[in-house]
Amino acid sequence: MTLIRPVVLTLFVLAAVFAFGQKNYVTGKIKRNSGVEETGQIDYKNWDKNPTKINFKTASGEVVELSLGETDGFEVTRSDNFTESYKKAIVEVDKSPHTMEELEYNPSPSFELDTVFLMELFRGDVNLFYLKDERGKIHFFYSTVNSLGTKELVQKRYRQEGSATLYYSNQYIAQLRALVVDCSPTAQIINEKLRYDVRPMVAAVKAINECLGGETLYVFAEEKLKTAFYVAAGAGLTQLRFDNFYGTNQKIDFETSLVAALGLGLDYYISRTNKRFSFSNELFFSHFQAKKEVVDDSSPNDPVYYRESYKAAYLRLNTMIKWRFSKWKAKPFLLAGFSNGAILGFKQSGEIERNVFGEARFFPYTPLASVRKYEQGMLMGFGTSFFKDKMSISARFSISNGMSANKSYRTLIRSGFVLVGYSF
Repeated sequence: MTLIRPVVLTLFVLAAVFAFGQKNYVTGKIKRNSGVEETGQIDYKNWDKNPTKINFKTASGEVVELSLGETDGFEVTRSDNFTESYKKAIVEVDKSPHTMEELEYNPSPSFELDTVFLMELFRGDVNLFYLKDERGKIHFFYSTVNSLGTKELVQKRYRQEGSATLYYSNQYIAQLRALVVDCSPTAQIINEKLRYDVRPMVAAVKAINECLGGETLYVFAEEKLKTAFYVAAGAGLTQLRFDNFYGTNQKIDFETSLVAALGLGLDYYISRTNKRFSFSNELFFSHFQAKKEVVDDSSPNDPVYYRESYKAAYLRLNTMIKWRFSKWKAKPFLLAGFSNGAILGFKQSGEIERNVFGEARFFPYTPLASVRKYEQGMLMGFGTSFFKDKMSISARFSISNGMSANKSYRTLIRSGFVLVGYSF
């Protein structure tokens, strides 16, 4: 178990790198600086920070890298069929430090002219945009049908001499209020408690737009958590191992048994990963039977035979992370996780055969005086899904600490399963 844990954790890291580093072309549209629009495919990277360049695949299959100087904006169609829109803008951005270690003792913003891709949040008579810059600082911008440019809605964090308190200069509240002066419902939304976050800011701008009698043309929708229930069934091989068998310091492997297995689970697809990354919780039923004869021939003229057999049924809760590689119609995936199992049923028997005065004598005994009712383990595997992710086939390998509660007589259960799954 001590070796498997770092292996599983390493698999977590490597699979995450592969999953998030792969190309993910989705339907998209770009707008050239000339105003001409062109439909093709865009490598959608589920950007945490607003991109400064994109990879665009033309209708002929040519891939070109487009920077801020080469396109006026673009749109991508996400896996939930929502269109995410980005617009190039030359704006004054507050470049004030925002990390605790660098905060200034000054509430005034420090503007610098910059060219960026702004993500559209709301489009109407009043427009709202979002920027998360290269430093991870969040900005909101707005424009109106009557204004010539796009301006930042400013929030600045700062400190005061002699105080450990964090202060906020929430200039964005006054800026929003200035857009509407006679609208009591809007005034109730745009108050001192208005948070500088996507949902409340969109709600505020939407209220302003309605107050002005404007038409709502576009509202950004966050990608929601998707779930999928699935069932998996198959067969596998299970082997029981005893360490330090009866104090002999031997590792004894029992006979491998062919067993059936059944799993019922729920996949949670992580937002903004285009269904490449998911968590899974699964109830997994399996069983095994094992038997072994061990000869103690320390006394050649008087060998002792130990015969043991075990039967056990388990219900496990498997918690897994899955990484899907979405380049092809059939989507390969890797999985890794941990299991917590409870014994539903357990039987054991033991027999010692030895020569007593030239005659074979048999002595029944109970091999395990103390049985663990709860076990822990780790698992990893690979597979592929097809038919629009409805069907899957996978191979899994697991290892758990087994049923012996005696630390000096440890058990290990190793299993491998081939499963066929169907997702609803």
